[in-house]
Amino acid sequence: MLGLILRWGIVAAAGVVVIPIASLLINRRSSQQVNEVVVCRADELPLYAKRPFRFGTTLATLVHHRPGAYLAFASDCTHGKCTVLYRPQQQDLFCPCHDGIFDLQGRVVSGPPPLPLETFQVEVREGEIVVSRGINVKPWLTN
Repeated sequence: MLGLILRWGIVAAAGVVVIPIASLLINRRSSQQVNEVVVCRADELPLYAKRPFRFGTTLATLVHHRPGAYLAFASDCTHGKCTVLYRPQQQDLFCPCHDGIFDLQGRVVSGPPPLPLETFQVEVREGEIVVSRGINVKPWLTN
């Protein structure tokens, strides 16, 4: 009986380790396979409006921040994974959990976030807003 309990304990412990690692690898692979997403039509997103969307497995936000200008960023704060909010009056991105502030390029302005937000390229093609991974996916790496 003790042997049976030990075997099941080992199986359960292995599951606790293997399942999260496998899930992480699968999610990372499926997120990397997505190169672009059509989020909506340009006329469906009024000025200063935002729209959440998924870029692969990444929860992201599209914002119409100036006439004809859009930005898209990963919505999870790099500090505690809280949802980052667009503040049109301040022209910044704000994490309400610990008062983290990012500029519109995703760079940390203040607060505890250790890293910038992932940002995406945005363009309007034939009236549709297309978000993609491009050269400026991580703008803090290029100057």
